[in-house]
Amino acid sequence: MFSGNCRILSLQKQIKSLALSEKIIPRKGLIKNFSSKDNFEEEKTIYVGPLSQQIEFLKRISISTCMLSLTSMPLMYYFGSETVSAMGKISLIGVTISSTVGSTALLHWCTFPYIHQMKETMESESGKFKVERLDLFGRKKTMEVSLDKIEPIPNASRPFVSFGYESEANKNDLFYVQGEHFEDKELLQKLLGRSLTEHEIGVNQSKKVE
Repeated sequence: MFSGNCRILSLQKQIKSLALSEKIIPRKGLIKNFSSKDNFEEEKTIYVGPLSQQIEFLKRISISTCMLSLTSMPLMYYFGSETVSAMGKISLIGVTISSTVGSTALLHWCTFPYIHQMKETMESESGKFKVERLDLFGRKKTMEVSLDKIEPIPNASRPFVSFGYESEANKNDLFYVQGEHFEDKELLQKLLGRSLTEHEIGVNQSKKVE
């Protein structure tokens, strides 16, 4: 009886020791998971477009009014005035659709190159950065750009264009930054491919240069 109790006590001690070892000594899988956090790419925002919120608001309003106009066109045709002929209603609908869709497309064409955010990653030393723009529906679209594929466009004919980029999806992808709000002036000069103006350098920076 006494020997049986001793065995039970020894088994309890072994179980407690194993439990403590499981708590103190982490498993290999846990060690791997904790150490992998150090390998994540740390992204640092180096540029934020000052008109980002305004452009996002305008695009959403434009998309909303465009969708509302398109969905209300059948109602305008069937419940319109009986004094207006069918051809008159179709002409009115066509003008309304072309104006709403055209304004939305024009706004997207002008503002799509606008960079809302630019971030540097662990690969930024090799000339790679992440830029964020808005698509047609106002959704954020992020892509990675490399400095060796950037083509500065100092004299662009269209608005909101600073440089072009040869990507796999689009060979004529365009981007725009507001230089006066870009803190890294050395990187800005590489993006623009020209010397910076006093407005782009900023008042504080220009005094330092002098």
